[in-house]
Amino acid sequence: MSQVLENAVAPDEGCFPSSHKEAGTGLCAGNILLVDDEPSILTVLAWNMNDLGLKVATALGGQAGLKRLYEERFDLLITDFVMGDLDGLFLVKMANLLHPAIKIIVMTGSLHLFPRSLPPDFHFHALLEKPFSLSEFKVLITRIMGGLPQDEKRK
Repeated sequence: MSQVLENAVAPDEGCFPSSHKEAGTGLCAGNILLVDDEPSILTVLAWNMNDLGLKVATALGGQAGLKRLYEERFDLLITDFVMGDLDGLFLVKMANLLHPAIKIIVMTGSLHLFPRSLPPDFHFHALLEKPFSLSEFKVLITRIMGGLPQDEKRK
């Protein structure tokens, strides 16, 4: 059911009803860009974000992600750190320059390669180590996008 775009694999974009929405934690205002160089990861994570009622655009690799950042405004960027064509930190830097208010999650399966300190112009909200559970992923996105009630945020 996914549609293939130029340099991207994306499920149908839009807001979808979910159990989170019925519980008052649905998110529909967010416009999210998900960037990874593994098509299977893009598909699984995008479908899970759709379950939260989020509008998700995907980009296969850093170059495609950079192109999307130039073309559109996003509320949240979720990017892999290690990608073959353009690394996630460069994408973070460009996202910060192009969209200063953007929220960013960096995913990595190579935490040992992640720099211990970054220049002040690198801003991101979370570093998520792979592998992670889908429930952990959903909770993080919901928290960053402001969709969890206050008592849920404390857990």
